[in-house]
Amino acid sequence: MQLIDYKQIHDYFIIIVNANLDHVKLNKGKKFCDFVRKCYAVQTAVGIRRHMKSDKKSISLMRLLEQIKKCSRQFTYDFYTQCFPVDGGEWQKATFRNFTDDEKVFSEQKIEADIESLKKIAKTVENLVDQRVAHLDKRGYSEDVTYQDIDNSLDVFNKIACKYLALLTGHGYITLKPEVQYNWKSIFTVPLDIRKFES
Repeated sequence: MQLIDYKQIHDYFIIIVNANLDHVKLNKGKKFCDFVRKCYAVQTAVGIRRHMKSDKKSISLMRLLEQIKKCSRQFTYDFYTQCFPVDGGEWQKATFRNFTDDEKVFSEQKIEADIESLKKIAKTVENLVDQRVAHLDKRGYSEDVTYQDIDNSLDVFNKIACKYLALLTGHGYITLKPEVQYNWKSIFTVPLDIRKFES
């Protein structure tokens, strides 16, 4: 959820910068804007990478999916409705359908497909994190990971996380993007004056 929250803040920041590009250029704002973008990219890449760990000490989305895959034959629709009794609605069937081929038991292949999707997005950011962020690799770093690659990876991560949250909690999620309960955007409505700090 935190990663998706950072994405919505970053997305809005980019909208504001683009709408005020002449002002940003006039006031030599490129360095600060580049700093914000790089911080977002690093935070997101590391966050995604963190959720790929699957050893016993890790709390991660990948570990959860691997555990579900390992015992997929135990996840029957009968068992699921024992955990979440049908109460007039049929959301249980719709949710369960995302994980099964026969509507009776989980499909190992469907879980594996989600695991492969996570591995694919992890590959996008893995070398960036390992060779540029967490370590300085003497081989250097030659891959070209764009901000769009980072955003696309986060969108896939969000979709898969929501799918499994719905399964395990019984609550439907379209996105993990939180609805901020106060107007955090108001910072962009007033000028910041560095002279107050420097005087």
